Amino acid sequence: VCEHGPRGGASEERVEMSLKRELEIMQSIHHPSLVNLKAWSIEPTRAILVLSYCPGGDLFDIATAHRSLLKPALMRRMFAEVVGAVGYLHERRIVHRDIKLESKSRL
Repeated sequence: VCEHGPRGGASEERVEMSLKRELEIMQSIHHPSLVNLKAWSIEPTRAILVLSYCPGGDLFDIATAHRSLLKPALMRRMFAEVVGAVGYLHERRIVHRDIKLESKSRL
């Protein structure tokens, strides 16, 4: 659930335009290391997005709860998958702008 509305001086029109653009992008991407948008609903003050299920949580959850399992080989594979997903987005002229462990990805 994403709360939305004019904040920080953004006009309602700008917020709506940004939300629609985000939905268009999410509908257009399909990569095994990225979550998929399954369904959505836009309401006056919130957007409800249904994303593919990631049973292990995000990378931050994995890094904190299973730190002892993060051996160099596994970390290289995880990094390679993140780089592959970013490469996929860049090939489609999409820039993420907020890559961090808490961002949803599938491994």
